[in-house]
Amino acid sequence: MRFTIFLPLVFALSVFWTGAANADKNQAKEEFQAGVTAFQKGDLKLARTQFLEALKQDPNEVVVLYNLGLTEQRAGRNGLAMGIWRKALALSPGFYPAEKSLTWTRGKLEKADIPHDVEFWETLRSS
Repeated sequence: MRFTIFLPLVFALSVFWTGAANADKNQAKEEFQAGVTAFQKGDLKLARTQFLEALKQDPNEVVVLYNLGLTEQRAGRNGLAMGIWRKALALSPGFYPAEKSLTWTRGKLEKADIPHDVEFWETLRSS
């Protein structure tokens, strides 16, 4: 099961980074890499923080959104993860890693998984 989740992460890392201006792009890439490193070490709180910082630089970067979704899913917030992956799919229809993770997680979703972090949802909605 871990392999199923890790494989899309590896794929997402190989996707070409698109988006912001060079300075912002470099900053976002550094934040993203720090998030991936934290995720791999199991520090989900730091990974989430780093991915959110990367999204501040480029809020429409689907690879960062995808990895933020993985982080939320790993932390047990399946509903929030699915919302993030849906946003990635809205920005890039057919983005396979998000489609695959959304399908896999949908089968595991329970009513209790619906997120209650209103501030975070407002951040997603406004970007």
